[in-house]
Amino acid sequence: MLKISPDDLVDAKTLPDRLAARPKMMAKVVKMLDLMENAEGDLRRADEAERQVIEIMRETGQELLSGWAGNVAEVVTAEARIAAPVVGHAKKFYWYTTYGTITVEESCLLDKATKKLVRPFSEAAGVRCRSHSLPLERAITDFGVDIPFG
Repeated sequence: MLKISPDDLVDAKTLPDRLAARPKMMAKVVKMLDLMENAEGDLRRADEAERQVIEIMRETGQELLSGWAGNVAEVVTAEARIAAPVVGHAKKFYWYTTYGTITVEESCLLDKATKKLVRPFSEAAGVRCRSHSLPLERAITDFGVDIPFG
């Protein structure tokens, strides 16, 4: 069995601070621990426990991807603004994943010199608005192969 000591964790001292800054993620961690410890004592059946784990993981994955997308969007927009003189506006951007729909505010920038539209988040993340992630496409394909339609 793998044993991890507190010295093995990167930034172990800042983990509580990092979680405190993200209350939704803190709630997910608490929910996971409650489920594992079965704090309410109402989980007797494996199927119900598995259903709850899947739901928590889906919500957590969606929260993680949304947070990641927001951070990447900020960074690449700032880089694009520094690289060339641009003007722009924010636009709602979303795509579908195995964790659900991920939404982020994307800056659509117009390069003043070339008059071309620049979408830094879309280019950096490799996704298009209203598209499907590769893992979701694979899951859909696997489902179609396993369960043929009428």
